[in-house]
Amino acid sequence: MPLTNVSIALRKHKQPVILHKRSSISENASGEVQFVWATPQNLEWPVTPISAKQLQVLPEGQYTSEDRNFYQIGEAIQVNANDEFEFNGKRYVVGMIKDLIFEAGVIRYSCKKKVSA
Repeated sequence: MPLTNVSIALRKHKQPVILHKRSSISENASGEVQFVWATPQNLEWPVTPISAKQLQVLPEGQYTSEDRNFYQIGEAIQVNANDEFEFNGKRYVVGMIKDLIFEAGVIRYSCKKKVSA
């Protein structure tokens, strides 16, 4: 995969992040759904705030300025909706996945900040 200007420009935004992947779903004795998490993966991926343009085109209230985009450049890691990234001590839940490999050489994960219960 050749690097594009977009993927090269994103490299300056690389930050240490931790990927928390859901490995399976099970039910406990009372019938509540529980998620089993795989071993967290330490990564160094570009991270940016949700852009003003994204805030304008997405349905109102779907994302806020506290949410983040995480970018995968040239790695072959499967990330699914509802997996989580940890960045600067906060967790972000993967909501939208946009495959921009052909256009920009990246995959963008738009993530909502997880509200602690």
